[in-house]
Amino acid sequence: MKPAPLQLTDYFITKLHLKANPDYDRENDTTANLDTIEVTHNAMQLKIEENKATKWRVTMTIKQNVPKGRNIPYKFELEIQGEVYVFPVFESKRLETVVKANGPAMLFGVAREIIRAATGRGPFPAVVIPSTNFIEAPKKKVTKRVTAKKAAKKVARKIATKKSAAKKKSAGKKS
Repeated sequence: MKPAPLQLTDYFITKLHLKANPDYDRENDTTANLDTIEVTHNAMQLKIEENKATKWRVTMTIKQNVPKGRNIPYKFELEIQGEVYVFPVFESKRLETVVKANGPAMLFGVAREIIRAATGRGPFPAVVIPSTNFIEAPKKKVTKRVTAKKAAKKVARKIATKKSAAKKKSAGKKS
């Protein structure tokens, strides 16, 4: 077995709130959609152990609200923090991207299990929240399109400006 370069070494719950919905109807379909679950996360570098590893704290909140009229068995909120070590030290540009995608993904698996276990001890069936990913879409580069005609005008203006400056300089020397 080869260990992964990112290791979730510890995690702990900072908040867990669970409330069974007394209006939940087991006989009707559960209308839990992704719009009822909110996931926020953050990764912050704590320290670098020279030539060994970088240490990060990953925080995550998973919250499900029960909008009026929705048949959802539980309302919950979970806050969890984890410590992630990265071995060996990556390039700093790549490191943040790797941790911000993979750190929350590892912690999310733990959080899913905590929510399943907590709701599994309630009066209704256990909730297994849907999987997700934490890869951010690349930011689009804004490229300036310049037509050949515009480019030619720009070059012509630069040449004209240089000629004008040269004329003024030579006129100043003559006097």
